[in-house]
Amino acid sequence: MADEAQPGHSVRIETLDFEGPLDLLVYLVQKNEVDIWDIPIALITEQFLTYIQGMTAERLESAGEFLLMAATLLRIKSQMLLPRPRLDDEEELEDPRRELVLKILEYQQFREIAEQLRERESAGRLVFARGMQEWDTDILGEAGPSAADAGRAQRRHAPA
Repeated sequence: MADEAQPGHSVRIETLDFEGPLDLLVYLVQKNEVDIWDIPIALITEQFLTYIQGMTAERLESAGEFLLMAATLLRIKSQMLLPRPRLDDEEELEDPRRELVLKILEYQQFREIAEQLRERESAGRLVFARGMQEWDTDILGEAGPSAADAGRAQRRHAPA
């Protein structure tokens, strides 16, 4: 059964730092090489709780988010252990992992978009507009030219 924790499948994650509980879940799913739609809840929950127990005192301020996710994982695990009622052929019992999986997929999309934006920002730093000059910080200050200065420069260089 996919939900049973298997001895020897522990993951060493004590030294890694995660942005939040979903980041840790994505890591565990990828590390265990499991299908996102068939998450072995017992194994992932065990590894998640191991990470929480190993959190340093500096990270305890964000422990609330991790504890909430651990409670969610335990709730899903308990729902999967309970006997399921028999349904008609037309009715389907919803998988208790579905909501969690959808959150993980949404989180992964946001991470990918954020990475693309970081790449664009990095690439944008290498592009300079034609006619752009360094400004004298003694005259204009650290902030550079004002909006009025930019407007005057644009009118000066605009095609007639």
